Amino acid sequence: MPRPAALLAATLVVPALLVGAWAWIGLGGRIERLEQDEQRRATEVLTERHALLVTKLRAEQDHMTVLSLDERGRVLGPFAEDPPAGAAVGFERSAAARIGLELEARGQGVEALPFLEAAAMAGTEDATQRLARARALLAAGRGEAALTALEDPTPLPDGDPLPWATRRLWLEIHVLAELGRTSEAQGLRTRAHCFDLRLPLRAAEAFELVCAAQLGPARAPIDKERFLTTVRGATLLEAVPIPTERQLVEVPGGGLLLRLAQDRFLVVPQGVLRAQLRYAVGPGDGWEVRTSDEASGGDDAARLAVPGLGADLVAVPDGTPESALLSGLGRGLLWLALLVFGAGNLLVWRTLRREERLARLRSDFVDLVSHELRTPLTALSLKAEMLAHGEVPPAKVPEYQLGLLAEVRRLSGLVASVLDFARLEKGRARLERRRVAARSLVAEGLREARPALELGGQRLEVDAPRELPEVEVDVELLARALCNLIENAAKYAPAGSTIRVTAGVVDGRLRLAVADEGPGIPRAERDRIFEPFARGRAHAAIPGTGLGLALVRQAVEAHGGTIAVEDRLPHGARFVVELPTGAAA
Repeated sequence: MPRPAALLAATLVVPALLVGAWAWIGLGGRIERLEQDEQRRATEVLTERHALLVTKLRAEQDHMTVLSLDERGRVLGPFAEDPPAGAAVGFERSAAARIGLELEARGQGVEALPFLEAAAMAGTEDATQRLARARALLAAGRGEAALTALEDPTPLPDGDPLPWATRRLWLEIHVLAELGRTSEAQGLRTRAHCFDLRLPLRAAEAFELVCAAQLGPARAPIDKERFLTTVRGATLLEAVPIPTERQLVEVPGGGLLLRLAQDRFLVVPQGVLRAQLRYAVGPGDGWEVRTSDEASGGDDAARLAVPGLGADLVAVPDGTPESALLSGLGRGLLWLALLVFGAGNLLVWRTLRREERLARLRSDFVDLVSHELRTPLTALSLKAEMLAHGEVPPAKVPEYQLGLLAEVRRLSGLVASVLDFARLEKGRARLERRRVAARSLVAEGLREARPALELGGQRLEVDAPRELPEVEVDVELLARALCNLIENAAKYAPAGSTIRVTAGVVDGRLRLAVADEGPGIPRAERDRIFEPFARGRAHAAIPGTGLGLALVRQAVEAHGGTIAVEDRLPHGARFVVELPTGAAA
């Protein structure tokens, strides 16, 4: 099979095999089955970790609040009971008490104070009057007296929907804050958070809002969080019936209720829940469990919502899962198929172009060589026939013989050029090196080129100093190369012009230059003219094989040298050859 055809077949077959492998992996269901297995295992891991978390929370109930429901669905817990209905005393408030309460309600505490103190002296002060008198004392700038008033024995009930202890605690914290005794106020707040000072459920959250406005952040945030979670959880239990099958109930604002029995719930603040997460998160069994706010987006295989946490539990593969490896392999095969297809087609295209170029070169070679051979052969044949038949006058026989000799030499030079170029291009030429003076090398090239100079009618100038060094070269090959440069100059330079040959040493290298006064070589063609059978477009009509400059480059490079073409001012071209002067050339 020809090489381009084999490359083309490989370019089509190999990508097809790779695409088939990708389709088998990606579309054959293997990746999907692996992903399903990984999803199932991740879900099992999350379920196990979640169950472990719940078990640990149940074991910590001694350090958390427990809420129970009675048969009426009311919460039994660390809250004060509301006062029973109809608890107000059956007496009429005095006129002084009514006036004092009215003035204090309008914000005239100083004016109300004498009336409220007069009513207190009568010995029939109820809870509402006591609180109003304490506020009036505070308004009058008598904060310590207000605190003393709140410390008196419990006053008479007044039928207010909130217990006296709750209202007094509220006002006491307010008075302490106004007096700048914030530490004492924070202490009362903390005792309330720990349920040492029992508050009714419906007033507990409002109590904390008032404290936050007056005192700022709580001194013990953990106690505050447990207090609010307990209040909100108890409110939720009284407001909404919780189905028996629900073991975890999310509390608004964070935290959860964990069912211990049918009507008993453990209050788990969000901070406690996050602290206990250490039993649920971490590596193990090929998976790492994290919270969703710690896991990077998109790399989780399964999620499990945890009520009250504010985040999900996420199972992340501990390493690269098999499905991802297989999927990556499939994508790699697809990209490799595209790469092989593209690179193969590029290689085929370059190979076909090379074959086309070689075919064109062969055709050009046949055309050029046949044309160059036909002319001397025709002349040889004609002159030989005339001599053989005695048609040449005796006086002209020597002239015809010299013509035969010149045509034979021309043919021999053409054949030698073709053979030398073929050997050099294939690397088969064996250089017969010998050490000679550089002037002798130049002289040999000039001797071979003299017939071309005589035929073209150009003048020759040579500048080759006697002190030129010796070089170790193949004299015949380089002399023919120099001859080709001179003949090339003689071919394109006008008759009567000067061809200048110079030799010298530059940077330790022998430099030979041939300059003419011809039309020059365009920059666009300076690299192409050294290729075999390539000729300048403007001089295609001048006879030639296109091998001369190609042979020069091959000969120079075989000796480790370089060749370049330059402009010669004001017109013409200058070919420069540089050769090493050492023995290793």
